[in-house]
Amino acid sequence: GADGHTFFTVTNTGDKPLIISKVQPSCGCTTPEWSQDPIMAGKSAKIKVGYNTQLVNPFQKMVEVYSNDPKNSRSVLYIKGTVTADASPVAKS
Repeated sequence: GADGHTFFTVTNTGDKPLIISKVQPSCGCTTPEWSQDPIMAGKSAKIKVGYNTQLVNPFQKMVEVYSNDPKNSRSVLYIKGTVTADASPVAKS
């Protein structure tokens, strides 16, 4: 299977620019992508998180997001799901 991905939306509800300084996955099979540009007050940005879909199994991943938010400089995001085998088409005779 190919690698899967999901997106998290981060919204700046404060009155100063929000800077995401680091996005730390719990393991090497999870790969985050995010913009280093400040998120202005009232604006949003996305964090893309890729994960390995090679194993047919339930999975749970954690990603820590570090920012300059004075009240919550560390946030934790969770990805939970199940990788299923591809359905094979059945040939009709």
